[in-house]
Amino acid sequence: MNRHFIGRSLVIAVFFLGITKAVVAANGFYTMPPAPPQAPYFTGSYVGIGVGMVSPHANVNAEGNVYLYPLVILHNGYPHHLNKSQNFDMSKFGFNGDIFAGYGKTFESSSSYYIGGEIFGNYFRSTLNGSSYSLNTESSPVYATNIDIKVENPRSFGGDIRAGYLVSPRTMVYILFGLDYARFDVKSEFTYQTFVQPITSGYFAHDFSKWKLGYMPGVGIEIGLIDNISLRAQYTYTYYSLLSYSTSLTDEPPEPGPDPYKASLTTKVKPSRGLFTVKLSYLFN
Repeated sequence: MNRHFIGRSLVIAVFFLGITKAVVAANGFYTMPPAPPQAPYFTGSYVGIGVGMVSPHANVNAEGNVYLYPLVILHNGYPHHLNKSQNFDMSKFGFNGDIFAGYGKTFESSSSYYIGGEIFGNYFRSTLNGSSYSLNTESSPVYATNIDIKVENPRSFGGDIRAGYLVSPRTMVYILFGLDYARFDVKSEFTYQTFVQPITSGYFAHDFSKWKLGYMPGVGIEIGLIDNISLRAQYTYTYYSLLSYSTSLTDEPPEPGPDPYKASLTTKVKPSRGLFTVKLSYLFN
C-alpha cells in the first residue's frame, strides 16, 4: 500500500514540475502580462463651474453742455453757455460666477505638453460709480454743474486656447489667450443750476448698453484631485476698445424763460477687467 502511495505522489510531483517549467520564463521568473497603458489625465473633454473675484476698471470722460436763454442771464446778447467735462478713473472689487466646457490633449510625442480649447460664460456683480460737482464763480451768472456716472458689466461669454506644461502627470501650469464678448450698461447724468433770479436748474441724461469684444490673456495652474476631478486657479486680464454715446437736444429759441435752448451730453468709456477664479472640473478621461 505504501508502495502505491509513493508511486502516485511521484506522478503528481512530476506533473506539477512540468507545468512549472512551462510557465517559467527564460530568466527563470514568471512575469504577469502588462496592464494596458492609462490615458493621460488631462486628455479629453471636460465641463466645470467656477467662482472668484472680479476687479473691473473704467476710464470715463463725460461732457455736458447747455445753452440758456432767459433774458436775465443773456451775455452780450447770446444765450449763456454752461459746460462741464470730467474724467473718471474708477475701479472696484466684486464677485464672479462662471460655467465652462472644453477639450484638451497631451502631445503624443511628449506627454509633458498640452493644448486645448474652451468656451465659457461669466456673471458679474460689481458696479462702478463716479460723481463730480463744480461751482463756477468766475462767470456771470455764477452756476454749479454735476456729472454722475454708473458703469456695469453684468455678463460676458467667449472662448480661449490653453497651452500647458505638465510638471507631474496630474499637475499642469498653463497660459491662455481668448476673446471675451461683454455687455456694458452705462448711465450718465449732467445737472446744472444758476444762482441768479430766476434760479434756473435742470438735467440732461442718457442710458445705453453696448456689447464689446475684448482680448483676454491669462495664466493658471490645474491639479488633479482624484480620477475625473480637477481643481484650477486662474487669472485673466481683459482689454476692451472704447465705447461712446452722445445725446443732444436742439430747439428753436424759446420765449424768455428758464428752459434750455440747446443741450448735449457725451460719454466715453474705456473698460478693462481683472478676474481671479477657482474652478472645479469634471474630466471625461
